[in-house]
Amino acid sequence: MADKKFIFNGRNVVIGDPANRVFTSPFIEETYRYLFGRLPPNGLYEPYINIDTVPNGPQPFDIVARAIHHGEIVPPPNGNPADPVRAQIQFHFRHFLETHPEFFGLLCNLTSSASIAIGNSEFLLGQAVGGQNFIRAKAVIDQVNSLTWSRMRDLSEQQSGNITVGQISEKLLARAMASHLSNEFFQVHGSNVKSYGDFVAVCLPNNLWISVKSNYARERLLASGYSNDIVGAGFFVDAQEFTNPVRIRNFQRAGFLAMYLPDVPVNDEQAAENTSTYQLATESYDDRGVPRPLNINGKLFIRPLSQLSADIGALLAVSPVSNRLTVSF
Repeated sequence: MADKKFIFNGRNVVIGDPANRVFTSPFIEETYRYLFGRLPPNGLYEPYINIDTVPNGPQPFDIVARAIHHGEIVPPPNGNPADPVRAQIQFHFRHFLETHPEFFGLLCNLTSSASIAIGNSEFLLGQAVGGQNFIRAKAVIDQVNSLTWSRMRDLSEQQSGNITVGQISEKLLARAMASHLSNEFFQVHGSNVKSYGDFVAVCLPNNLWISVKSNYARERLLASGYSNDIVGAGFFVDAQEFTNPVRIRNFQRAGFLAMYLPDVPVNDEQAAENTSTYQLATESYDDRGVPRPLNINGKLFIRPLSQLSADIGALLAVSPVSNRLTVSF
């Protein structure tokens, strides 16, 4: 056998010949060889293997059975999926993809995880996700996901997908701000304070919180305020959530200093029109001849999401903390 080569957005990506790979377990090796053997030698990077058809042959069941017997993987958790056999096959392929996310975009009808989606985007971009390219990574994830399903998802698959979307947003932003993480800027994990936000920067007169949401702001974002100094960030799809003056006022009353909106397309409609939520929101103000809203510090309230890492970096560059003021944000 030889490496198999595919093209994604004009870039060559390679799935390596298993003969030249080192595997972490027999399960990973068997699954890799099974999937590799079902791929064409070259082509576009798109789905070639329908996971729904995998149970028709005994080999995947044999791989899974041996892996469970040897303790390499565990049976999927109890639940009530529409198709238990399909759910089990998906569960174990996800286990494989956590180690080899490069295969994800070559499969269809398979639920994913945030780590798989981000790992796959890094493979396709040829670089780690960070503050300079997390917006591009989200665009790649959306492009791959648009081809992931060739049928309607059942309820459990839809629920899994909704959870994953939110986790992707938070993990991408965590990657974007990873270089800033320190004792003075950190991600919040404790459930007792998670409702305030997802990240916090030590500042005066109040700490600055960052609340991350996925597709829609709605009341979930507003509930994060609690009259703290806070900014909202996410891959929002509806620009109208940020063009209503009453809604903007409510955000500001709750303590929000800025809203960071995606400046790349985040759904098929935006992609077709080559626009973004940030562009649509700002154009709405300009077309109406209405000044873009400012925060209580006189700074722009609506900002491009790609600017978030730089803004946080500039804030944290002020030292000592006694000179780091949210009144400048």
